[in-house]
Amino acid sequence: MPNFVSIRGKMFPAKESVSMTNTFGRTIESEFIIGPDGSHVAKEGEVFIYNGPDREAVKLLREQGVEYLGHDFKSDPEFLQSIRNMGFNDVDSYLKSIGYDEEKDIKKQENLLAIVNRHLPPKEVDEILVIGGGKDSSGNKANDTIGGFGPERIRKPEEITKSVGRPKKE
Repeated sequence: MPNFVSIRGKMFPAKESVSMTNTFGRTIESEFIIGPDGSHVAKEGEVFIYNGPDREAVKLLREQGVEYLGHDFKSDPEFLQSIRNMGFNDVDSYLKSIGYDEEKDIKKQENLLAIVNRHLPPKEVDEILVIGGGKDSSGNKANDTIGGFGPERIRKPEEITKSVGRPKKE
């Protein structure tokens, strides 16, 4: 799944960092990789680190033959028409009226571009056991509830036989 960062409506590849093994059958040389010796070269079979633009996003952009996806919202015809329909003369007067701070937005987008997506395995956690929840009325309005809905209530078989009036076997 490609990761993108939007800058005023233009979608650019996000950064990624991932450890990989060179299985290409040749030596790889790139400014985005760090080989085991710290160089930008990884020989066949070596483990290296890739630090660069998201590979899936770059692949998608190459397939479409573009540098980025989307377009600047300030030049979007539908956006411009809706601003005119609201009675504003230009985009800047509209943005000023809604309190849009372009410098703050650019800073936020630069921070988003600096975030590196790391492809790490998910953290293992213990499984949460929830057998059921709510009210179970299948057995003479029994409240057989375990987990998730207040205190744990389990009706034991002997309580059920008492409530139904059957004699208890001994």
